Amino acid sequence: MPSLVSSQFDPHSNLVWIYDAVHGSIDIRDTAGSSELGIITKLLSSPILERLRRLKQLAFASQTYPAADYNRYAHAIGTMHMMRMVLKRLFTVDGFTTELFKSLKTCFPNIFSGLKASDYDILVQHMLVAGLLQDVGYLPYQNSTKFIYKPSYELRESVKNLIGFEVKSWTDKTVFTIACLYDERIQAILEDLDIPFLVFLLTGLSLSPEVRLDTNLIQLCHIMDGVVDADRLDYVFRDAHHTVGGLGNPNAVVDTLLYYDEQGPVFSDPGPVSNFLVTRAHLCSTVYYAPAPRFRTLLLLTLLQGIARKEECTLEFFDKATNWELSFEDFLELDDISLTARITAFNAGITKRRLDNKARSALEIFLGRGSGYQCLWLHPEESPTQSNDKINLPDDLFFDTFSDVDQRKYEYEASSVRIRADRFKSFDIPTPLEKCGGPFSAILKESWSVLPLPTPGSILLFIPKKQAGGSWNEFYRAIDGKWLYDTLLAHDPFGQIDFPSDTRNKDGFTGPDIFISFAWADIKVVKKVSNSLNKKRKKYHLFAKPFQGIGSTPSKNSTEAVEHAGVVLILVSSNYVARYREAPDGYIAKEVFAMSRRVKVDGLKIIILSADDFSEIKDKLPWSQLGLDETPFTGKPLRYASDSEVDDAIDEMLKVIEQDHGK
Repeated sequence: MPSLVSSQFDPHSNLVWIYDAVHGSIDIRDTAGSSELGIITKLLSSPILERLRRLKQLAFASQTYPAADYNRYAHAIGTMHMMRMVLKRLFTVDGFTTELFKSLKTCFPNIFSGLKASDYDILVQHMLVAGLLQDVGYLPYQNSTKFIYKPSYELRESVKNLIGFEVKSWTDKTVFTIACLYDERIQAILEDLDIPFLVFLLTGLSLSPEVRLDTNLIQLCHIMDGVVDADRLDYVFRDAHHTVGGLGNPNAVVDTLLYYDEQGPVFSDPGPVSNFLVTRAHLCSTVYYAPAPRFRTLLLLTLLQGIARKEECTLEFFDKATNWELSFEDFLELDDISLTARITAFNAGITKRRLDNKARSALEIFLGRGSGYQCLWLHPEESPTQSNDKINLPDDLFFDTFSDVDQRKYEYEASSVRIRADRFKSFDIPTPLEKCGGPFSAILKESWSVLPLPTPGSILLFIPKKQAGGSWNEFYRAIDGKWLYDTLLAHDPFGQIDFPSDTRNKDGFTGPDIFISFAWADIKVVKKVSNSLNKKRKKYHLFAKPFQGIGSTPSKNSTEAVEHAGVVLILVSSNYVARYREAPDGYIAKEVFAMSRRVKVDGLKIIILSADDFSEIKDKLPWSQLGLDETPFTGKPLRYASDSEVDDAIDEMLKVIEQDHGK
């Protein structure tokens, strides 16, 4: 007698099935050949995934685009679906090499046999789960709260002990993600999967050192976190669908995919992937970093910073003296709903009176009770001069430097996508997309174009329509005098350092200790330099965090940093020169004096890079005291240099250091 229940998978006849507005019916089986719903279904109803229902995918963008009010839960499922589509395509076109599976056996022998046919389902199952879990470490309104909320010391130590190596260099999101992976409720669901392999997929790192040395596995990292990965294939088209619309669809991109290698993806047609990259750039400038959502991001950050500065406010808002430090249970309870409830309750309390004027203003506007605002762009070229005048910025002025935005996440890196097609035989095979992308080639080559900036380095001002008080007169005087720009940079609301400021004690970092001397107004350039040194695993340090060197004076800290440095890198600029000349007792002057003393005593090596044009620094510092006969040649100014140009400058610097160090 035939069974009334078909063994063939049919999502519409199943009580547990998912239909998505972007992708249609979504298969939530663990593997294509399975007849039961297992690990993935259990994960979807777990507290870790359910929390994503209470996190908006686009945060404040729904203020402008009401349809963009969906959650990260939908995106997690969409990422898993795109992962399945990518893997299915690669298997169909033989995009996975036998060498990959041999490497999987070598690095993860507990689960892989080394044979493509038998290991494919195991690979698919782990990558689907990794795709589903890749967003679980997000905070609510991440662009604001990442500067406030941090994993507690105990949580970091717990993750460190679980995986067996140091996690200091990990982002907070990664720490929270791996903590979720080891939560006992998730562990019970994942008991048949290999946790070390999932850690590798989610972080690009491994619990065994040999995995890092195997380039065959890098292609899996590109599928998980690359220029065209499962995550982006979902969120780009999902976000576009609910906001501004877009070119093409994810299936068109996947259908032209040929393979991934250690460099990235290779496609058979430049059209669909170009549409994808242009849509992503368009979303950055009109949705992710558009003025309206960025204003809300600034308001929330300003409010939370104001609360964190006052002990009474901290105790009321965070319920504890450790304020922003989150245990794992704290993290699970923190979502859009609970954070908004805390803000509402705080507003109803009496300690909000303790907030400074700017934080109180942010609270009122955030809750919809402030005056109307308009935005205005300030260009860097409008402020070429310095001024000794001090300005008290209005408490109801807000501004956005975009210094928190990691453009590498959105800009196109040359040759990161390549095309293999007969019509490009006369080019390099495979051909970099930027050489055959047609009308989109120019967009791919302009890195800053992914942001809404009218010109690189522009600052976005948020000005109330009703203005009162003398500080606004000062504000407009500074605009007329063309020296407001540098003042704003010195008060950057995103000035918190979100890159490593000290790598001297990190495993695997080499070379002499490099101390970076700089002016705070150039922190965006310092970030590029530091990221390049960090990527090259070189030892360096700078004073960039609020409590670095606590217990001493800034001048003494600066002097001692120079005294103990193996090499000093001066990031010279008009800002640096001005601080040196105008503040003879300031930290820059003390650092320069300490350098000159060490040049005479032990021949300290000093390297000069410049953020500005040669004319801005010529004869402006005591070069002879720094061991130089004249103003040094520094090459192209780094202020608006691309990441690759900064890398080139650092490479040249390291050559000089290595030559002298060898001697």
